[in-house]
Amino acid sequence: MLTAYLVDDEKHALTLLEKNLQKTGLVEIIGQSTNGIDALQAMEHARPQVWFIDIDMPEITGLELAQQINELDERAFIVFTTAHQQYAIQAFELAATDYILKPVDYNRLLKTVERIAKEAALYETVAILDHQKLQVQLLGSYQVSNRAGQFMNWRFAKERELFACMLLNNTDSIARDKLIDLLWPNDSYEKAKIYLHTAMSVLRKNLKKLGIEQTISYKMESYMLNKSKLDCDVYKLDHYIAEYYNGNTSPIQLLKDITKLYQGGMLADVDYPWSLPMIREFERNIVNTLFKLTHTFIGQKQYEQALIAAQKASQIAPYEEDAYLLLMTIHIQQANLQQAFDVYKQLEQKLGELNVTPSAQAQQLLQQLK
Repeated sequence: MLTAYLVDDEKHALTLLEKNLQKTGLVEIIGQSTNGIDALQAMEHARPQVWFIDIDMPEITGLELAQQINELDERAFIVFTTAHQQYAIQAFELAATDYILKPVDYNRLLKTVERIAKEAALYETVAILDHQKLQVQLLGSYQVSNRAGQFMNWRFAKERELFACMLLNNTDSIARDKLIDLLWPNDSYEKAKIYLHTAMSVLRKNLKKLGIEQTISYKMESYMLNKSKLDCDVYKLDHYIAEYYNGNTSPIQLLKDITKLYQGGMLADVDYPWSLPMIREFERNIVNTLFKLTHTFIGQKQYEQALIAAQKASQIAPYEEDAYLLLMTIHIQQANLQQAFDVYKQLEQKLGELNVTPSAQAQQLLQQLK
């Protein structure tokens, strides 16, 4: 049974939502408030698994409340219930579990509750198994820490680069000589071997200081990284995408995962030339998946989600024309012609930086706006 807390400044909306949640038989409501201040005070003695929050409220908006809840309890599921579509993008940026438009449809609500119940059960299992895992962030910025929040204290720049190289290696092991070629291409082989040995020794010691042992092993002139000891955002995203293509994850859940995890380019704050092909391949996979999600949402007439997916694709690949074509299509289908025209102008500006003009397909969409 899920525990839930309801927040809405309209009492009749609270009553209706409470009845619908009780009807599911999967939710125990442990509290409700008509404002965000009372809801935050309730967190002093209650930690519900799920928060159902209206967005347009006085004093503290639902978006502001959700941000504070995330800071206090990162495991909480947040579902926004609102009559306004325009907040969808901000909601997903806050890693909202779902975004339900009022009046709340019972069947729509039931699907959300059932999905959260499954995810909550998996979360409890993973939380136990992941207790000793190393936390690795490669998206947005490159950071390594343990679960207690203690960050890796890098002694050398090459030590940090070495670990990144091992993290992004897509096989179980990586040959010593391959690491030398990638990281010390301009040094003699004998010097490079010494540099590698020194960097690897320091890296192992620093991992041990974080309480993570037996992460790197050496056999038959190759190094092996035990990735089961890592909780890495890139690994998670690859896994979530694979689960989606295998039919085990819903489109809306994958969109939530991408929006939450992809906070910037891979290794965006460092310059490792050897990583460029890997970064391009990873980003292409993300963008293609977002295109697929966008088409799926358009087909289901879920335009808010389609808009979020296409906008995320355009942020990751700002010179990818297909992202802008999808955005224009979404706006046209919603009769938002000015927004569609604005997207075309953005496309024209971006392609102009490359001395390229928009395609015939873009021109055809533009004609529909006249």
